[in-house]
Amino acid sequence: MEICKFCQENPADKKNTHYLTDAIIRSSLNENGSNVREKGVMFNISTSRNDIEFRFQRATSQKAITEILGREPLESEIENALSVPFSVDYVFCSKCEDRFTAIEKQFLDNIIPKLRGRDFTGISEIVFEEVLEIRAFFLLQVYRMGISDPSLKISHEFLAHLRQVLLDVEHHSPELMAIPLNVTYLSTTGGDVEYTHNKVGIITEDGLDAIAMNDFVIQFPADGQNIPFVSLFGINNAETIGHFTNINEARFQFKVFDDAGRKGINANMTQLKVNQMLSNYKERFIQEYQKKNGRNPSLLAFQNFITNLLFGKQFNDSPKYSEEHFQRVMEYVLSKKY
Repeated sequence: MEICKFCQENPADKKNTHYLTDAIIRSSLNENGSNVREKGVMFNISTSRNDIEFRFQRATSQKAITEILGREPLESEIENALSVPFSVDYVFCSKCEDRFTAIEKQFLDNIIPKLRGRDFTGISEIVFEEVLEIRAFFLLQVYRMGISDPSLKISHEFLAHLRQVLLDVEHHSPELMAIPLNVTYLSTTGGDVEYTHNKVGIITEDGLDAIAMNDFVIQFPADGQNIPFVSLFGINNAETIGHFTNINEARFQFKVFDDAGRKGINANMTQLKVNQMLSNYKERFIQEYQKKNGRNPSLLAFQNFITNLLFGKQFNDSPKYSEEHFQRVMEYVLSKKY
């Protein structure tokens, strides 16, 4: 058995360790915003993928799956449901899982009740005195994501540093305080189902990786030194990014978007992904058309492809914008003569 990545002493015996705190992300992943474990319905719009992947968890109701897809799930989708998203097996040990839980509990008990359920209309920031609790919680998310998901841009040196300070937060508080950390809170009102519109995972813009964690967005220094300015879907502002980047602070400052602002940020994330995906699909269609016909597609063929990709009702039994959806539309259009 492998050795635990965190303590580097005990066997990594723990299964199903969430690398983003389950109690935070669960309502985003679960049908109707519920807090029941493993009832998740997700559309993965990670910028590391060119398509939009549909996934559900093992306890998701058949009714919810069929309603969302408009069809029965595929065998491959049922197989994927056996895995729990944002969790790893045999990376950490049970003792370190208890350490993680202790850090998480402080945040969940002392901070979350002051955020969720509150109307932040007209409020752009909120300040907390519990600096070490907040820092330990969010840097733990960065560390576990960095260890568990190799696609996250983060240096090995910074990960090693995070491990050291998180092993003993009290004795390493000066080092913990010196790490630049920017956390945005996306106020989510209108009922539990609204959480399902929030994102979970790595989000990327202009080379900057951040972590979307339901109603939080975490920005951190990938090199351990600086957080470069990127708009990040409208979250950041050049004039205020320094104000909301906490470092050696007396009180921790969250940037806050009210519910209307949250919806705008989520729309920006989705639109960027859809634009990226459509650009990729257009290029691949042109390449396949050239292979088959020895020439570029006519304007009519290209328009037929785009129209069917966006609006073709005969393809509605596959998840829209998925790889399966794209392949079916492309095969249909390539079968026609123009």
